[in-house]
Amino acid sequence: MMNLKWMRKTSPIGLDIGSRRIKAVQLLREPTGWTPCAIANFPRLNSDEKPSSAEVRRIVEVLGRRSFKGNEIVLATPLDKQIITTMELPPVSAGVSLDPITRAEFCRSQKCDPGTFELAYWKLPAAMRAARNTDVMAVGCLHADSEVLIQLMAEHELEVIGLDVHSAALARGIAGQLQATDDIVTVVELGWSCVSLVILYRGIVIYERVISDGGLKSLYQSIESSMKIDTGMVDCVLENSGLLHDFVDPTKAVTEVGNDSAETIPSAFRHDVRMALTSYLQGIYEEIQESVSYTVHRYPDATVSRMVVTGGGAMIPGIEAFLAEMTGLTVQVGRPAGMDAVGGFLAGECNSSLMLATGLARYEQVNLVAASN
Repeated sequence: MMNLKWMRKTSPIGLDIGSRRIKAVQLLREPTGWTPCAIANFPRLNSDEKPSSAEVRRIVEVLGRRSFKGNEIVLATPLDKQIITTMELPPVSAGVSLDPITRAEFCRSQKCDPGTFELAYWKLPAAMRAARNTDVMAVGCLHADSEVLIQLMAEHELEVIGLDVHSAALARGIAGQLQATDDIVTVVELGWSCVSLVILYRGIVIYERVISDGGLKSLYQSIESSMKIDTGMVDCVLENSGLLHDFVDPTKAVTEVGNDSAETIPSAFRHDVRMALTSYLQGIYEEIQESVSYTVHRYPDATVSRMVVTGGGAMIPGIEAFLAEMTGLTVQVGRPAGMDAVGGFLAGECNSSLMLATGLARYEQVNLVAASN
């Protein structure tokens, strides 16, 4: 029987379980495309820990309160458990499946047994060296690294219908912002525990790297240690002033910061936070440059022209202009597809931290297309 799930009006629930917050998105099919119909964004019970039964129970409760439909969810492969590799395979004749060749090479190169992992892969654009081989990017996840979470979800009646590649979901989340281009696009996800760097060429993911010690957590720890303040106060400063240079009253003491008002932040204190943030972003950019240089070497005729920033860090005021000035690139902050068509509460909730969850919610449509190729 033909699979008609792609025709349904409501998407599965894209569930992004981050280190500090949990984000969920469900989309509604409209004549103009997909638009968010349910959104949740709430703090973890215990940051940086694996989800517990109590946390999953809370997820179910929040999804119910926020009007999510159904129990089908899509999760992203855990960033610290992904096995990412680029493989050079022999030329493949038309009509010959890449699947057995790719799986056999993945098993050989990663020294793992068949049947012990899930694998996604795709052809890479031909490099300028004009080799006749078939270049493939593959992302694997061992069953042992995913089954516990999937089973935990099932115990609370959440059905995991897909374990999606993080980079593919992120690229899908920002696809509506990108016009067809042969340029190289750099996607930077500024998360709490790490930074994820994804590079696209002709709309295809050609590179993914996780900067495990580059997350916002390291910035917070540096500020808290040097300025002797708590996490809540750092949140207040970054959310209200960030990289902006507008004037605030220099007579106010640091202890007055805390009522979520930019006017209460003393300029000297805000300046110190901005300097720490500037140094942090410069360090991240140096890491990005190293990765981009690899792709430019592979595709020397391509132009690196654009950067898209996503994740919680993308909401820091002034980050778009700051990165544009530092990099010389066109910089955009990620915007969930269809957000311009929603209003009220949902409009206030749509932001760059939802890009991964949005891409996860669009999992089925893309996989059905991929399966037919």
